[in-house]
Amino acid sequence: MSKNEVKYLNIADSIKIKILSNIYKPGDLLPSENGLCEEYGVSRMTIRKAIEVLIGEGYLMSSPGKGTYVREYSLNKFEVGFKIDEIIRGGYSHAKLIHAKIMAPTIELVYHLQVAPKTKIVCIRSMLFQGDRPVALDEKYIPYFPGMNIKEDS
Repeated sequence: MSKNEVKYLNIADSIKIKILSNIYKPGDLLPSENGLCEEYGVSRMTIRKAIEVLIGEGYLMSSPGKGTYVREYSLNKFEVGFKIDEIIRGGYSHAKLIHAKIMAPTIELVYHLQVAPKTKIVCIRSMLFQGDRPVALDEKYIPYFPGMNIKEDS
């Protein structure tokens, strides 16, 4: 890595720390490129590269002619790593309902469920867990008939 590459990454990290520590809050206008050049003692191109990194990571958004703003961000992002055979063999310990809703079927659901296009469908989405670890998202589509109870085993 060249010296300039390290500079723009260090500047991106510095700005990210300011965002995460609420010095720059969501919706705030970032200082101008010229202001950041003075603050960090680097060229405008280096500042632009740092800003591009933060836009790519979702911390900033740019509005042409208006400036660069801090975006709303979430630290609750996570990745779930699992092997499907572990779930099949070990099952899951519990499920948490994310949502259940009645909806009109898509053409794919009409075909796969073999229902009439005007039939209502229940969509049930749950997160499956092994202990405290989320391992899969379960999504079920079931034809809806008023008065019919829906059970897990049905």
